[in-house]
Amino acid sequence: MSPSNQATLEPASDGSRPGLARQTVEFLIVLVLSILLFRTFAAEAYIVPTGSMAPTLLGDHQEIVCPNCRFRFALGLDDEARAGRPVCPNCGTARFDREAAVACSGDRVLVQKFLFDFRRPQRWEVAVFRFPAEPTQAYVKRVVGLPGESVQIVRGDVVIDGRIARKTLREQRAMRILVYDNDFTPQDVARHPRWSFRRVARRERLQSGWHADGSGFIRAPIMTSSSSPPPAPEDEPIDWLEYRHWGADRGWYAPVSDFSAYTAERSGARTRSPT
Repeated sequence: MSPSNQATLEPASDGSRPGLARQTVEFLIVLVLSILLFRTFAAEAYIVPTGSMAPTLLGDHQEIVCPNCRFRFALGLDDEARAGRPVCPNCGTARFDREAAVACSGDRVLVQKFLFDFRRPQRWEVAVFRFPAEPTQAYVKRVVGLPGESVQIVRGDVVIDGRIARKTLREQRAMRILVYDNDFTPQDVARHPRWSFRRVARRERLQSGWHADGSGFIRAPIMTSSSSPPPAPEDEPIDWLEYRHWGADRGWYAPVSDFSAYTAERSGARTRSPT
């Protein structure tokens, strides 16, 4: 066979390379276009930088583990990445090793852009909107007032058109905030006990059937004298298991307040109880 009639043979793999490269480029183009369309018309991801919605949404913060009760909580950072004085919301401890704090960025949220095109906003749900005076800035807040309503805050209650805005059980569960976790018992719990047992009849203090069992409680039946008949149900004294709240921000027993460890900052000496 003459050289002019010889066919040139190439490996089959070389012939497939241009097709594979083209498929890869086409896939990347489709992927980028899909992401742009999804972000423009469907949803967009945001990072929460500040803690105005804490504890529902956390901004830049530090994670701290309390050395007294081992409870983990978040302490917010300001615009210059500075944190206030940490106070454990579970036991009130204010002595921490700041080197053990772990820096964390804000929460991530994925916002549905078309949701309110199909229904109106609902009270108490979280919504993202753009500030009219600065359209490039997005804000995340909780919806309280709806169009046409008059909103007031009276003694801590949200009043809509003259009536207190009540929450459903589902809404209360979604918005509730932990006050005290008995699974994280402080080492110095004997100094400020949270639980007390009280069984009283006719102003006479009787033996209680309650006792602690680990992080829980058990009530055992109270044995009475075999010679005396058991009391009628309406005469049986109530055996109370009572919780006493220790104000982490106050340093004494106090009513439950809106104290948040995320935004807490205490300076100076601890305030002492007047008693």
